[in-house]
Amino acid sequence: MGEFTETMEHCGQGTALYRIQHHRHRDSLLYGQDPGVVYPAYAAIAQWCLGFPDRARNKSRESLNLAKALDQPFSLAFALGMSSFVHHLCREEDIVLKRASSTLKLSTEKGFAQWIVPGIILRGWALTHQGQEDAEITAMQQAFDGWRATGATLVSPYFLLMLADVYAVTGQTEAGLASLAEALILIQNHGERWIEAEVYRMQGELLLKQGKSEIDVEKCFRQAFDVAVRQQAKSLALRTMMSLTRLRRSQERETEVLPLLMETYSWFNEGFDTPDLMEARDLLEEIS
Repeated sequence: MGEFTETMEHCGQGTALYRIQHHRHRDSLLYGQDPGVVYPAYAAIAQWCLGFPDRARNKSRESLNLAKALDQPFSLAFALGMSSFVHHLCREEDIVLKRASSTLKLSTEKGFAQWIVPGIILRGWALTHQGQEDAEITAMQQAFDGWRATGATLVSPYFLLMLADVYAVTGQTEAGLASLAEALILIQNHGERWIEAEVYRMQGELLLKQGKSEIDVEKCFRQAFDVAVRQQAKSLALRTMMSLTRLRRSQERETEVLPLLMETYSWFNEGFDTPDLMEARDLLEEIS
């Protein structure tokens, strides 16, 4: 729902209540994965969105280490898949490829259909960004079609966002915009809003690639920024401000948004080795 501070509160409460000796067998049988693995995995995504990339990666590592120690295959598949999400958000392609490949291998061996699709999509995203395009995009689309055919909607906007991203990489802007339009319908119908800001930002980027009206492009960026601010999603706000600043720079009007980019970037106190923070720093240096 994009309520990241509430996510952190509940994950913290759950972690405080968790006792490995008591929960490891009973709750895994009831819910599929161990709750001690679940809490830091979801906290990691919330931490990244709130603007704490280092804490996000640490929480993801905590979830993965516990899953390995428990020796529960489904908990491990869950932790690997969720770790892939976190490193995708951080734009760390090599780690995404490693985690997603492990998710896919384990899930295929054990018949964990729920995690086969994320494994294929995340692996395809990483490989496409590394230059291996055609077969991976087809595999990603087929995997998502299979997910959709089951009637599942959870995480679908996120999968559609990744599809739009690889379509953008390969110049297929119409297909990318169609994926984002479907994602926005699902967001409105089901309330899965945690990635909403990035969907609007990507929509603006694809419209820009198509040479559409800069007014429409800016509208998408403004929508993305408004959503990110409302959700206190600093990482998504920074990414959007970079898109808006680049647009303004092409218009030779970057000074209009420079103060807001500087304000957004100056909020961060960690994650300076991630692509978003490095690109924001470079952009500020170039136009200041």
